[in-house]
Amino acid sequence: MQKWSVPGGIEEFSAVAACESNWYRFADNDGQYLGLFQHSAMYWPERVTHQVPDAWKVGPWRRWTNSRSQIVTTARMVHYSGSWSAWSCA
Repeated sequence: MQKWSVPGGIEEFSAVAACESNWYRFADNDGQYLGLFQHSAMYWPERVTHQVPDAWKVGPWRRWTNSRSQIVTTARMVHYSGSWSAWSCA
């Protein structure tokens, strides 16, 4: 499996998820920010479609409640941008 390193490693990744949602995949901030990493509801469809590998696009992969999609989308976004700047908890 391909891995995507992120600034701060797994420690920072875990800390951001803990801060944003307390690792609760159904976290919902009045419908504006959703999931483990509190992605913007408005941008989630585009983000997940762009970041999830094609081979993984089966089942409920587009749903913001899908933990694997949330984790992979976040890891790839941070990996390719090289920054946690989109997250207030970073």
